[in-house]
Amino acid sequence: MSVQLQNVHQFDRQLQDRFRPQRVYTSEERQAALRRFVQELRTPVARAMATRILQGGAGNVDHANHIDAGELLVDILHRPYQAVLGLLEEQLVDCHRLGQCAQGRTTRLLQIWLGLV
Repeated sequence: MSVQLQNVHQFDRQLQDRFRPQRVYTSEERQAALRRFVQELRTPVARAMATRILQGGAGNVDHANHIDAGELLVDILHRPYQAVLGLLEEQLVDCHRLGQCAQGRTTRLLQIWLGLV
């Protein structure tokens, strides 16, 4: 069975109005969420990607959709995400292996966020 992967760039400029965070999180809240979350992840690749995203930086900013992957992930982590932990981990692995660009990060995480809100 062959799996056809989607090019996340097909969603450029189509997602900008979808993400509405609960609130703005402080650096301390981001770091606390990261430490707690990283301990829950089973795979080193997912841990590395989560750390990279939550540390912030220019690589997180999806300019096509005006979404910051760090803000998106920390908002997920401040919601009851336990039911989708396996899916979240899988998407972080995919981000690391298939799409570390900002659009790859935000598109994959936005799918999960939309399922939680």
